[in-house]
Amino acid sequence: LGNHEFDHTPKGLAPYLAELDKAGIPTLVANLVMNNDPDLKSSKIQKSIKVTVGGKTIGIIGVLYDKTHEIAQTGKVTLCNAVETVKREAAALKKDKVDIIVVLSHCSYDEDKKIAKEAGQDIDVIVGAHSHSFLYSKESNKPYDQKDKIEGPYPTIVESNNKRKIPIVQAKSFGKYVGR
Repeated sequence: LGNHEFDHTPKGLAPYLAELDKAGIPTLVANLVMNNDPDLKSSKIQKSIKVTVGGKTIGIIGVLYDKTHEIAQTGKVTLCNAVETVKREAAALKKDKVDIIVVLSHCSYDEDKKIAKEAGQDIDVIVGAHSHSFLYSKESNKPYDQKDKIEGPYPTIVESNNKRKIPIVQAKSFGKYVGR
């Protein structure tokens, strides 16, 4: 989830979550605290999921900007610190023998770099959003919209506190550059 999913309060979000659930699409937000919000009582938001691809178990953690309550109508819902939440959830997945950990973040490019640095001991890659950051490496010679301001290299590599190199990619906005 992102901050705009809360633009119409948890009551407005609930039907969307119900449709995702009906379609079998998991909703991941590890740092979401429901606080008994009546509108989200029946939602099935998970902290993370595990999937197997090519014989490898991949853990996927969702995390949302922890100041979302300041920019959206979250109602009773609050969010815990993103860095600490990712650190804790990634450690739990590693304990479950997950091979690769992906963080799906809607926290911002700067916050993603902080997550990689401070919580990177167990994570392998961050796919981020929220800040609409465009990452690009000129060596790639791939076409891009010249109006888009380059905010960093694609991927951005951040060295974690335990010296692991964590790649970060960003979606820009509306998924404009996802997978490119």
